[in-house]
Amino acid sequence: PNPGINPDASDPLAGTDPGAGGDSGNQSRSVEGTGDNLEDVPVPGESTPTEITANLIEVQQLPPEQLQDIPDVHPEPLANSQTVVANRADARYCQVLPESVEAFGQAVTLRLIIGLDGTVQNTIVQSPSSIPAYDELARCIVQNYWTFQPATTEGIPVASDSLTATIVLQR
Repeated sequence: PNPGINPDASDPLAGTDPGAGGDSGNQSRSVEGTGDNLEDVPVPGESTPTEITANLIEVQQLPPEQLQDIPDVHPEPLANSQTVVANRADARYCQVLPESVEAFGQAVTLRLIIGLDGTVQNTIVQSPSSIPAYDELARCIVQNYWTFQPATTEGIPVASDSLTATIVLQR
């Protein structure tokens, strides 16, 4: 048995004499602000951008043979650019991986499924970039943040799968 260790304690260092240590007598438990003269180890911050701008480069209507239903009026984007702040507390948060940042500036084309209310219900990558993580980030931003004027048939909003959108992400 090691002297100074309380065998009934759940923490193996609980009850340890600070000078005795748990095994060799030369180690001590470091607690912040105790004056142990040990250097603080820096914790790296998020090296990825927290603000991303998604620019809509091109919107195309798909040919009729690729559509389930053809609306009278196709959906239209409400904006050509969307700035998103990557905030983990946001329910719509999109993870920004370091490898996706490397691809910033590349175009990715997505097929969009737009709901009755103009929100993007689903996205499918049609023409990917060179980095899958970038494609996923673009998908996430378009699906969670982009809004369209919904398609209509005889003046009534309808769901639509009639568009592709080419997106470029930038800092």
